[in-house]
Amino acid sequence: MAESRATVSFIKLQIAGNGFVLADFSQEKPDLRLPQDRWGEAARVLCDKRFGAGASGAIFLSEGNALRVFTNRGEAARVAEDALLCAARYAFDSGRVKKRAIVFETATGERTVTVLGAHEFRLACGSPFSLLGGRVVTPLSAEISEIIEHDGIRTSFAGLHVLEDTLIAFPQTLGTLDYRSLRALSAKAFPDRKVTPVIARALTRDTVLARVEPRGTATICAAATGALVASVCAGIAESDAVILFDFGRAAAQPDSVLETDRDQSRRVVASWDTDANELFVTGTGGYLYEGKFDLRLA
Repeated sequence: MAESRATVSFIKLQIAGNGFVLADFSQEKPDLRLPQDRWGEAARVLCDKRFGAGASGAIFLSEGNALRVFTNRGEAARVAEDALLCAARYAFDSGRVKKRAIVFETATGERTVTVLGAHEFRLACGSPFSLLGGRVVTPLSAEISEIIEHDGIRTSFAGLHVLEDTLIAFPQTLGTLDYRSLRALSAKAFPDRKVTPVIARALTRDTVLARVEPRGTATICAAATGALVASVCAGIAESDAVILFDFGRAAAQPDSVLETDRDQSRRVVASWDTDANELFVTGTGGYLYEGKFDLRLA
């Protein structure tokens, strides 16, 4: 196969630290666009953390709000809620809103993002399920958490599936459980599943501080909704909560997170419609930078 060369213009966005490169092919002349059958490979090259822009995934937007999301491995993303919220910010700014909503045509059908404001986009995330047994979780479910003593410290754990499999840990204080230890515990407990570890702490009944390492196209939404469900079922949070994300020291103060969150892209609001048992995330992508990338595909 002959080598393909193309220069792709892109914008890098992030939501709560999860980064994506977005290329708007509707702005390119048809004869200069990257062929669609090369998008997966292009995503892998673009997202490379050493020789590309470094991202969890790539978002390709074309006419009619047709949207395709690929992972940093070049695979079509099965779930991509973080990417959708980033795409919504760009789509809003480029005038693609109709009747307070943005409708994206994805590979699996239409996805609607509700526009609440310039930096507020609301997305439905489905219902919560228990990681063990797969049963539906509701606010009336029996206790979904288990207390485990590790290194002399009692910690509450909840295994949940909302978009992604997550293991939510509530240590006594955020400084008593480091993320590396939780990741090791998660791998030991679920050796045959890809489970995202989340360290969470309910600061008030409407504010939760969470720590997660974004590695997927829906990690932030999954961590936020998982932390909310676990908190509500434990009786320590209301059904709507601001989820603040800490990527520094585990004992970081929420004020330091808010101080640096000037465009509201470092937090999300997780909501649980308990009547319909439907979870929602409200948030926005934040711009990092824009540039051009020379692609050489085999």
